[in-house]
This record gives sequence, structure tokens and C-alpha cells, in this order.
Amino acid sequence: ALNEEQAKEAVFDVAREMVYANAKLNKRIKPYTKTMVAMHSASRFQLLSGSKRGKHGKNLSAMIGDEVHEWENREVMDALRTSMVTRSQPVEIYLTTAGFDKNSLCYELHEYCMDIQEGELDDPTFFGKIYAADAEDDWTDPKTWAKANPNLGVSVRLDFLRDECAKAKRLPTYENTFKRLHLNIWTEQD
Repeated sequence: ALNEEQAKEAVFDVAREMVYANAKLNKRIKPYTKTMVAMHSASRFQLLSGSKRGKHGKNLSAMIGDEVHEWENREVMDALRTSMVTRSQPVEIYLTTAGFDKNSLCYELHEYCMDIQEGELDDPTFFGKIYAADAEDDWTDPKTWAKANPNLGVSVRLDFLRDECAKAKRLPTYENTFKRLHLNIWTEQD
């Protein structure tokens, strides 16, 4: 993620809670503050910040990048991706909502994914899934919200989105925020 705190909260702490909650994982994995170690293989799950410093020279099997729309450039992704050169089946996972900077790494990944989804590009090494409303959809309609939130009513509360939509209707300056962060629609400005 952009910084260590965000990476810790959004990815690392969630994974650590999964270890604590599962008896089998708890026997095999030792959690620490910024690392979890699988004792039998000496494999580790490590918290990394979005800083480009210190990212070269790693030997990753997998990486999870969170909130890619906030990343300033592709330096961290490229450093970590190239560290996977010795792996036969490396995995990269990127999570994000839409942004507004169409000259960004996030938009590059978004367009690449869309080209594959629309059949314009064939890349069997890349799987991408974008849950988003279409720009022409009625952004105030709960049916549109469901397109961008497949877990609507489970982990994403319908009443919360209703309140946020009402706020966006009252405050035009909040409309783009609602569209970007709740409907995954790329906007022209923040």
C-alpha cells in the first residue's frame, strides 16, 4: 500500500486474524508484528510499505498491492515483480477503487484488464476482474450500486450507500467521490 500503516490495516492484520482464527493455520504459522513465518518451510508473509527504498533484491512468490489508485508511479510494482523471476508460478494481486488520474499505473492496469475482458487482448498470465458501474448508468440507482459492490448487503451496507448517495446529491463536490469510491467509476478530477 502507499504506506506501512495502510498495508498493515488493509492486508497484513486481516491475514494475521485469519491465522489466529484457524486452528490448523495457528499451529503452522507464527505471527509477529510485521511478519508471519511458516515454520516448516521458513516461508514468510511480510508487511511492506509503498516506499521504493529497499524493495529490490527480494525473492517473492506472491505480492498483494492495495489501493493502487494512490500509488505515485510503478517503481515499487516493478521492483517487486522483477523479484519473482525465479518463481515458476508467481502471483500478483492488486486491489483498488477507481481514481481520477488517467496517467497513472492504476489506470494502466485498469485499461489492460478491460482490454482482456472485452476480448481485445489475450494474456493468459493475467486475470483481472473489475466490479464497476458504467459511466452511463444511473449512479443513484441501487441496481447500479450492486454492479460495483457484489457483496452489497453483506459486507457493504445498503443503508450506508443510500446515505452516501443522498449526500452526493446534496453536495455536488462529493458526487465524484461517491462515483469513484463506491461505484468504481473513473472521474476526471478528485
